[in-house]
Amino acid sequence: MSGDGVYGFATPFATLMPFNGWADQFLTTPNDGLRDFFITAAKSWAGINWFVRYDRFSSDHGGYDYGSEWGVSAAKKVNKDLTVLAKYAAYDGDANSTNVARNLTLSRDLSKFWLQADFQF
Repeated sequence: MSGDGVYGFATPFATLMPFNGWADQFLTTPNDGLRDFFITAAKSWAGINWFVRYDRFSSDHGGYDYGSEWGVSAAKKVNKDLTVLAKYAAYDGDANSTNVARNLTLSRDLSKFWLQADFQF
């Protein structure tokens, strides 16, 4: 998602959460753009569906680091109608001088935890 230092690519009618980490740090593209290197792994074990992802974020314009994020989720189908999901995201902001000056929020650490129950009938 590009940026030229003044404007970043904008998608006003979309959420970027599934694509650029789970901690919601990049719901809008920074003016310097966004490069997201990520790797994921998924595995079912002991009746639980596990998902792990790692993201490394940097600017498209200027080539500096924003930070990195680990995300982990576990989903368990309790019965035919109920599924329980726990999800955790830990964003580690990079406090380099450029990021602090241009994106103070992105230079700070942030953790989020979700607990969700899905009931279908």
